[in-house]
Amino acid sequence: MWKTIAAALLAVCLCACANYKAVGEFGKQTGELTHTVRQEFGQIDELCLKQAELQVVVSNDRDELALKDCAAYRAAQGRLAEVTVDVLDGYAQALEALAEDQRFDFDQSLDNVAGKVQALKDRGGKPLVDAGEVTALSKVVQVLVDVAATRKRDAAVKRLVDETPSLKTTGNILRKYFADANTSSGVVKAPHTNIVAIIDDWATSNQAALDGKALRAAEPIRSYELVRQMRDSKTMLEARRGSAPDSVQGKLVAAIDAWQTALQTFSEEALKPDPKELLDRLKDLRKKAKAARNAVAATGQ
Repeated sequence: MWKTIAAALLAVCLCACANYKAVGEFGKQTGELTHTVRQEFGQIDELCLKQAELQVVVSNDRDELALKDCAAYRAAQGRLAEVTVDVLDGYAQALEALAEDQRFDFDQSLDNVAGKVQALKDRGGKPLVDAGEVTALSKVVQVLVDVAATRKRDAAVKRLVDETPSLKTTGNILRKYFADANTSSGVVKAPHTNIVAIIDDWATSNQAALDGKALRAAEPIRSYELVRQMRDSKTMLEARRGSAPDSVQGKLVAAIDAWQTALQTFSEEALKPDPKELLDRLKDLRKKAKAARNAVAATGQ
């Protein structure tokens, strides 16, 4: 009888123990994804600024409206995306720390996430996130606070697993930044799609001005330098037009989708000693995160 009870208790313990190799790998790949997304934010910011500055010059825009458009985008949609990545990056760091049995230090910049995202609105004054999304972000941050305060590894992993619905919502916020949505009333363009389209319009206008005889005659050396700069921007923009699977945008969406799938499997198998399906999902995530990373890096300046 005692042998039976002991065996049952052992089985329970084994089922409750996390596979820290898988935990660490999921954390690593989550961090790789957030790093790539941050790089893309940087590329978009740089593209926007360069084309806006040129637009101001060639169109004699004394009000600098193009630069103001870049600033408005950066302050609203760009900031929301960055806050979301900050939260997911904290999650990645927590997983890696637990896998290495090291202390996880909570990033104090994540304090008051709810207040930060609630203050973000579009040009019409409409909030960029709904109440459910605000709650999800806040819950993930609270879990990170809890994980930082405990030394019980398995309990900490379980806390992260229990918050899977909030993590999925957080991932969805990031996905909406890159992925166009098909609705009953038509296609809703993603913020990434919209800002690339605006930059592309400026680039077309700027190129036409640089190709004009007037500017070349007045500023031959300077216009030649600007034409060369436009070549770099053209390459970056071409890789970001549309949302086809082989575009930068398409590969980022594919990587986020692979992360979402791995997250769901992680919630089911993280506390199993042999998480076979999770390891397969992590292979797919690693492949698609690498493809996104290479696409962003290949079109950088």
